[in-house]
Amino acid sequence: MRKVLVILGVIFLILGAVLIVVPFVPSTASFTATPADCMSTPGCTVGYNIYTASPLVPTYAKLSWSAPEAIFFIAITCTKAVTGSELDSANSSQQQADCGTSTIVGNTSGTSGSYTFTVPAGGSLVYLAIASSSTAPTVSATLTGTEPFLGLVVLVLGVILLILGVALRSKKVSGQPIAAPVAPPPSG
Repeated sequence: MRKVLVILGVIFLILGAVLIVVPFVPSTASFTATPADCMSTPGCTVGYNIYTASPLVPTYAKLSWSAPEAIFFIAITCTKAVTGSELDSANSSQQQADCGTSTIVGNTSGTSGSYTFTVPAGGSLVYLAIASSSTAPTVSATLTGTEPFLGLVVLVLGVILLILGVALRSKKVSGQPIAAPVAPPPSG
């Protein structure tokens, strides 16, 4: 039983670390840009999507996107969780305050792109598309990220199993009876 607990503990430790660090869980999103006044340029469209990270652990992620026509694509990480209503605010200084410290992790024009980055714990990833045409393109995006909260739970479970496996070993060793001293052979 002891060996099984130790082996399971090590497996859970490795699995938990992989879930925290390796981005392999994909989520897809499609959004359509809507007509907007883009920096005083009439006839352009803007669309955005938001991903909020785990509150405990940063999320390592890869974002890939494509559109049927050339667009300007921007991806920004925020240290605070951001909502759609906060982004819809017309006040850019309020948007900056809602976002906290922001970092541009993607800034490209074209029909597709891909970025790798870290979303801070409790923060958000905001990605948006700006098109110069008045017809709204549909942007397809795939965000492949880690599962940090699940990874942390699996990691803690691995530590507990490992400790139980080691504790059972220690208890078994200390619980064995001590052999009585052997009497020397009779001398004759």
